[in-house]
Formats: sequence, structure tokens, C-alpha cells
Amino acid sequence: MADYYTQIVVQQTIPERLVSPFERLLLAEIFEHESSEEGIYYFASNGASCDITLDRMKLEQVLEQTTERSRLRSFITDRLKKSASDHDYIDFDLSAVPSGDVGWPP
Repeated sequence: MADYYTQIVVQQTIPERLVSPFERLLLAEIFEHESSEEGIYYFASNGASCDITLDRMKLEQVLEQTTERSRLRSFITDRLKKSASDHDYIDFDLSAVPSGDVGWPP
């Protein structure tokens, strides 16, 4: 029978070389995190944040450095293009990311 009362902590550090600048920027806003010599450990002690605010210049820089494609990148790029260029910060509601199925996009 499943035990839903005992907490289990699994700490999985992700080597920094495996996380693109774009992913690092987003994950640092969505989850709490700690860095060490082994890499970055992401966690959500109070839950993940779906409402994030990103610095426009920093976002543009990491999008230039990153070549991977994803629905999340497309969503953020479209939102960036539609926003007023004089805004230094852009708010994103990641719970509203359009995808083919329900839930977070891959």
C-alpha cells in the first residue's frame, strides 16, 4: 500500500553544462535553486512559480545564445515580440502556455 504521509527528498544536481542559458534563466525564475561545484540543484519548497518576470535585455541575450527549439521558447519569443520595446521587464504567465495537450509543454 502506498504511504502518502512520509516525505522523501531526492536531490538531483544537474551539471551546468547540460542546461542552456535559456533554460537556466527560466528555471531560476520558476524554481528555487542552489549552485555548487557539481552543478545546479532546482527545488520547489513552496511550489513552482507560474508567474515570472524577466529582464528584457537578459532574455534577448540568452535567446541569441541558445539554438534549441521548444514550445516554451516559441511562446516566450512571441510574447517578447508583441510587448512594447520600451518595457525593461516582461511578465509571463506560464500556466497559459499553449500546447497540444493539457499541462506543461515538453
